[in-house]
Amino acid sequence: MTPESDWPSTCPDECGDLFPSSLSKHLVAAYRAYCSQQTAITTLSVCLQIRTDQKLPDLHQVALKNKWPIDINFNNVVNHIGNHCDEFLGLFTNEIVISASAAWKSFIQGLANRRTLLSKFRNLTDQQKFSTIGPISHCG
Repeated sequence: MTPESDWPSTCPDECGDLFPSSLSKHLVAAYRAYCSQQTAITTLSVCLQIRTDQKLPDLHQVALKNKWPIDINFNNVVNHIGNHCDEFLGLFTNEIVISASAAWKSFIQGLANRRTLLSKFRNLTDQQKFSTIGPISHCG
C-alpha cells in the first residue's frame, strides 16, 4: 500500500484529473485497492472517484442551501416514519388537501349529524354508505 504522501498528484488513468487536497475514504480505498492489485479495481475506478469527490463540495453547498440532511442515520428511519405516520397517511390518502375543502367539511358534519364515525363509515358497504349520507342530488 502506498502512503498518502507518496501518492501522485494526478489520476493514474492519465485523464489529468488532480487528486483533491482532502481525500475521501472512498478515494483512499479505491487507490489502495488499485495499488495492491488485490481486486479488479482499475484506474477508471480511481478516476471516477476523483471526479465524484470533486463534485462533493458543490453538492454539500446545495444540500445546505436547501436544508437537506447531510448525514442520515438509517437506524432511526423506521422510528422517524412511525412518528410521522399520520402525516404520511394524510398525504397518501389526500386528506391534507381534502380537509380544507368545504365539501369535505360538509360531509364530516353530515356524518356527525347521523352519529356515524368516519372510521365506521369507511368499513360500510356501498349500499350502507349511500343510506348513511342520504340523497346526493345536491352534489351535481
